[in-house]
Amino acid sequence: MKAMSWRVGGRRTRTLVGRGLLGRPGLLARMLPGADRVAVVTDARCRRLFLPRLLRSLGRAPDLVHLLPRGERAKCGAELERLHRALLAGGFSRDSALVALGGGAVSDLCGFAAATFMRGVRWACAPTTLLAQIDAGLGGKTGVDLAGVKNAVGAFHQPEAVLCDPELLESLGPRELRAGHGELLKYALLFERRFPATSAVRPPRGAALERAVERCVRWKMSVVAQDERETRSRREVLNLGHTFGHGFEAAARGALRHGEAVLLGLRAAVRLSELEGLLPAPEARRLRGLLAALPCPRPRLRAAEVLRHMGADKKRRGGRLRFVLLRGPGRPVVAGARAANVARVLKEIL
Repeated sequence: MKAMSWRVGGRRTRTLVGRGLLGRPGLLARMLPGADRVAVVTDARCRRLFLPRLLRSLGRAPDLVHLLPRGERAKCGAELERLHRALLAGGFSRDSALVALGGGAVSDLCGFAAATFMRGVRWACAPTTLLAQIDAGLGGKTGVDLAGVKNAVGAFHQPEAVLCDPELLESLGPRELRAGHGELLKYALLFERRFPATSAVRPPRGAALERAVERCVRWKMSVVAQDERETRSRREVLNLGHTFGHGFEAAARGALRHGEAVLLGLRAAVRLSELEGLLPAPEARRLRGLLAALPCPRPRLRAAEVLRHMGADKKRRGGRLRFVLLRGPGRPVVAGARAANVARVLKEIL
């Protein structure tokens, strides 16, 4: 087991990575001391597969088990209000705590509920997907979607504890693992100068998967600790592939999972880096070839609709889209881009 701790926004957040963590008796209870009431926020699948282990970690029966719909449908104002009402009806207070058990949508919604209920209560996260263990469950970005715009309403609210148990990932199908691997490749492109020397393009398994989760946690949280709210562009680099990716995901209307959209977004970001004169053509071709080797659905999307969704992205500054581009592996830069080059990339990708 690897135990890590960071001070972020005045709050100490601890992350543990290791097989079998979720079922360790009393572990989560020790990480959330003094909670008068505890609510577990999850979905039907995770309740069936993982709730018994979580209960051993809590050392008590939760005062509420609140079920969300699966996937992105959970991230809406109606589900947020439904959870708030359940907490009120259950007598929860500012001394209570929430625990997210699920993938990225569960942690986003649960974390935002924790940020807003009684003006803020403690929460912890037990992510059950690869994407959530290396990205969505970390860093305190919480929120819901609004009018088709991903995470348009949200808050920064750090979890006190995150339990990343790679054993849970054995329940995932190949597509779900590949979707999470899109985020893993993002980290490798951002932080590994010799990509893919230490990050195989194929999704890792077994001990290699546990090492990959730990490495991504360290990379992400070291950045978050320096720039929690993206005010100095340091955390902004973690959005590599996401400006395009969020546009692809929204336009696909459920046909693409988040990690798959990010994978397509990485291919687009590499090509845009080349067109903007930042990334030498031979290296751009090499990187695009490696990324293209990972299978990914290719739904029929219209460039105009993707651009419309990109235009609503939160990463705009002064009315202009900002992209995370590459001068090479391990050398990200945050910059604008010429509209003609963005249009050309979309034409080539779609």
